Amino acid sequence: MIDVLIISYKDEELEHTVNDLFAKADKPDELNVIVINQCSEYKDDRCTVKNYKTNRGLGYCKTQGYKLCNNEYYLQLPSHSRMIKDFDTYLKSKVKDNEVLVSPTMNYDRDGNFDERALFIQPQIDKINE
Repeated sequence: MIDVLIISYKDEELEHTVNDLFAKADKPDELNVIVINQCSEYKDDRCTVKNYKTNRGLGYCKTQGYKLCNNEYYLQLPSHSRMIKDFDTYLKSKVKDNEVLVSPTMNYDRDGNFDERALFIQPQIDKINE
């Protein structure tokens, strides 16, 4: 399974990011999506959601979200992301022991079009050693 941590601050794209994540996963039932949301309300039965009424800061939210992770793989996404098809299987096939894949956030428009050159470096995934 992959723990997917999404930190959001009043991001109107959060719902679209979560929907895209599940739609494009090869094995959506193997995603443990954790949303740490600030200054707005978000609800999705597919996710573990913590809503904060005030801005708690990125560091605090990452720490709170990471406490909820317990699987072999950890993926952190911006709340305004789009995925490639079968991203979960692709990323797990690319991760070797102690390797971290990191990329900048890709630009995309509301129709889901994005820079094809960035497909193979998006997003970040860590393999957690036991």
